[in-house]
Amino acid sequence: MIGNRGDHTLMSFDPVDYTQRQIVPMLRLSEEYAASDPDIVAFFRRIAKGIEAARVSDDLAGPLMDLSTAAFRGFDFEMGGTVVLDEILAACASLSESLSLAESDRH
Repeated sequence: MIGNRGDHTLMSFDPVDYTQRQIVPMLRLSEEYAASDPDIVAFFRRIAKGIEAARVSDDLAGPLMDLSTAAFRGFDFEMGGTVVLDEILAACASLSESLSLAESDRH
């Protein structure tokens, strides 16, 4: 969505769209790296489904809070899986930063 503020044209950031387009595919990829462990697959599948069901940014809170615990669960991935998990967590950190910047613009 594009809006005007004075002479500046702004693009609004849609956290739901970003999360669904950027993070869900990485979650699906992480399922492949964890294929030998059904508990890990179920964990990432549940989070992906929660994100896909989101309609407003508040809907992302639960799935992303759950996702933030992934680094501490001691998941045993096949080779490359930890890289994907690191990328997912980095994307979430970027999302969090974008949301906090957007919040400061509102005040």
